[in-house]
Amino acid sequence: REGVTTYQYSLGGGSPMDAMMGMGGSNSALFFIEYDKDFKNFSEEPNKVIEALNKDTNMGEWKSMDFASMGSGLELYVYGDNVKDIELASDQILPIMKENADLEKAESSMSEAYDQYTLVANQKKLSENGLTAAQVGMHLSVGGESPVLTTVKHDAEDINVYIEVEEKEYKTIDDLTDIEIQTPLGSSIKVGDVMDVKEGKSPDTIDRRGGKMYASLTADIKTNDAGAVSTEIEDKIDDLELPS
Repeated sequence: REGVTTYQYSLGGGSPMDAMMGMGGSNSALFFIEYDKDFKNFSEEPNKVIEALNKDTNMGEWKSMDFASMGSGLELYVYGDNVKDIELASDQILPIMKENADLEKAESSMSEAYDQYTLVANQKKLSENGLTAAQVGMHLSVGGESPVLTTVKHDAEDINVYIEVEEKEYKTIDDLTDIEIQTPLGSSIKVGDVMDVKEGKSPDTIDRRGGKMYASLTADIKTNDAGAVSTEIEDKIDDLELPS
């Protein structure tokens, strides 16, 4: 049939999944049919297929499954070469989904963003205090290996003895910028006096598929005609000027 790209079928019943899908027993069959994404007027296609099958069949009865009773949803994927482009596109598409009366609970995987702070070196102030950005970074670093105090021999093997260093925890950006560091000039200065803070947002997660970054936009469909809703959303997205 025109527009069909994939189909598969299952014969018989007996499992809980078969009962949920409406298969009554061993004399039943269930067909799954996938159409091309550009197929026109898909919302009318199920009825046409069922009418044609029942017309050509003398035994049994064909029916379409009502997946609305199991819950129906819409999910869109926004791909991009960088987070900024994905965020710009998502910010344009999500309002379209929220404004659609047949959709509810529209949300983006990028909505759950956390605060992001970037420390930018103020070269003038660093120079005035005889410091470099690397020195400030080393002072703030809580990662890496602990410093080695000494090495001892045990069973002909060298064993390093490390100094246990308490790991620092910063609850706010002010906790970080208020830290005082010693300068080569013999004075002390706060991190915030030599580093500028740039605030921003970073998404909670960025997924990858086929090597490209993407975000997902999801919503619950309130009507039985999921195909019509999907087509309406797609038409409005086509009118947008999205990052390329």
